[in-house]
Amino acid sequence: MFYLLHRLRKYVTRRHPTIAMLAAMTAFVCGYGTVGFHFLEGYPWGESLYWTVTTMSTVGYGDFSPTTPWGRIHAMTVMVLGIGIFGLVLESLVSVLLNASEKRKRGMITIKDRGHILICGWSETVREAIQELQHLHQEVYLLHDSLEVRDMVEQMEAEVTFIKGDPTRWEDLQRAGADVAGMLIIDLPTDSESLDCLITVRRRTQARVVVEVERAENREKFRAAGADEVTIPFVLSGRLIAQSYSKRFLARFVTEVLSTDIGINLEEIEVEAGAPYVGKRIKELAGDEFLPDMYIVAVGREEHLLLDTSGGVTIQPGDRLICLKNGRQETP
Repeated sequence: MFYLLHRLRKYVTRRHPTIAMLAAMTAFVCGYGTVGFHFLEGYPWGESLYWTVTTMSTVGYGDFSPTTPWGRIHAMTVMVLGIGIFGLVLESLVSVLLNASEKRKRGMITIKDRGHILICGWSETVREAIQELQHLHQEVYLLHDSLEVRDMVEQMEAEVTFIKGDPTRWEDLQRAGADVAGMLIIDLPTDSESLDCLITVRRRTQARVVVEVERAENREKFRAAGADEVTIPFVLSGRLIAQSYSKRFLARFVTEVLSTDIGINLEEIEVEAGAPYVGKRIKELAGDEFLPDMYIVAVGREEHLLLDTSGGVTIQPGDRLICLKNGRQETP
């Protein structure tokens, strides 16, 4: 017990010197008042301590009152000292709350969560990703070194906490909880900055890392550096635009499938060992009661994505089923 109290005293003194000082002053006044009431008024130690606390807090229930001149003088000093101590405590609490609010507003906070989503960088892609991530009900943090980005995030009115820092510096990444995050999204202005950020975090975290790159030829560099997923949005949008010349509904279909607000949804289902459809072939699950309103379009197995499911791929435990889920009305 004494060891724990000793460690607590050292921690509070080192981290919160003001709190330590106020606690010491409060303890001194309590001791001063208790000793005085005990010897001047002749009350037991327990009642003297109770009397001291009620006098310091100016509560004064009236169950005790000094009867000797020296006891009254002592009570007055305890009152004055008590009011001063409580004033300092209140001022310190208000100061701590204001400092914490100001630090959060400026993004100078340290993340204590685990398994959260951390976004490094800002772009229109990130803006859209934030909107989609709101449906996951997961804590989302955004690390950036510009307060202008903070203002843009606030204008979105999304559940995102801004953290000010350089996404390529490990000290700032660690303050944002990169080492305990569940997922990292990297989208910096240049591929070189994104690669620098990826190399910095990959050695220190087991989180899933998704990176957006500008140039398609850099994809293999990012995969070799440890990225779990590399996206190239300009390639996808360019292909959709080209295909829309002769296939005018293709771009619309892809857009609606990827959206959580309109159209049908894309779902990813992890196959557990005891699932009733383990061992069945995909073509046998059409209209199956275990996967209602689902149409399997691909299977993720280990590091491979099986796109050709027409040949009768057999579902195995650990597979990830990519399904089209029907449940929305047709978009006019």
